[in-house]
This record gives sequence, C-alpha cells and structure tokens, in this order.
Amino acid sequence: MKLVTSEQMREIDRRTITEFGIPGEVLMERAGSGVAEIVQRLMRMSGCVNPSVQLFAGIGNNGGDAFVAARCLREQGLDIEVCVAGEVDAISGDALKHLTRAKSAGITFYELPMKEDWDNALVSHRDCGDILVDGVLGTGTRQGIRPHTGMPRMQNELLC
Repeated sequence: MKLVTSEQMREIDRRTITEFGIPGEVLMERAGSGVAEIVQRLMRMSGCVNPSVQLFAGIGNNGGDAFVAARCLREQGLDIEVCVAGEVDAISGDALKHLTRAKSAGITFYELPMKEDWDNALVSHRDCGDILVDGVLGTGTRQGIRPHTGMPRMQNELLC
C-alpha cells in the first residue's frame, strides 16, 4: 500500500475524474463500498455478530463515502445510524446523491451542526454503536484534530 498526502490524494482524484473519465459519484461508491467491506472483514475477524454501526459523516465528499458505506452495510442487514457533522441541507453534489440513496434504504440520520449538539448527543447516547466509522475527516481537512475533553477516548479497535 502506498501512503499519500491529502494534497496528493486530491490530485489523484482530480486526474481520475478528468483523465480517465470516472465520475466522482462512482469514486464515492467505490470508496464507501470499500469501507463497508473492511467493516465486514473486521466483524468476521473479531467474531462480531449483528453489531450496530454508527457512522459519523461530514457534509462534503468524505460524508458521501460514509453514506455509501451506511447503505451497503444496511443492505447486508446491519443496524445503521449516521450522525452528520452539520446540517443535511448543506450537503450537495455527489454526496447529496448518495445521501438520498441512503435515506431510501431507511437509514436514520442525526444532524449535529453545533458543538452543543455533539455534547447533548454524548449525554443522551452513552451507548455508541459497536462499530464506529469516521466519515468526517478527509482530504479537505485544513486543521488538525482538536481534542474535546468531554468525548470518550477512542482506540483503534473493534468494539463488540
């Protein structure tokens, strides 16, 4: 596997779309279905049976990838919930197409546009999903991740 910077990944995406004629919507479908495959593989490796999956989606293209992953996982019979870091009405382009498809699949979306919304969600949803998927941070991220003292510490492990 080759690691690339955010800038290099944006250039790879741009060239794939312009030089090879693969639409962004198709790239998003591939990325999201790949995430769903990884979740399924991790479930098999860990022995998870019928876990609930909570995806965190931004309002940009990375969120669109998460909407595809959510739809694919729902189609495989998993319990899916998506928290959107923003307002659903702000989603546009290819991400909106995949949001619409995910809604048609019966997936529940929760809008969390403000820090207070996240704080309230943490209080009322102490039990997160068994599997958590990040679809917020992507190649468009300009700032580093800032810790929030009220959030539980996440580790790189599958929770079942």
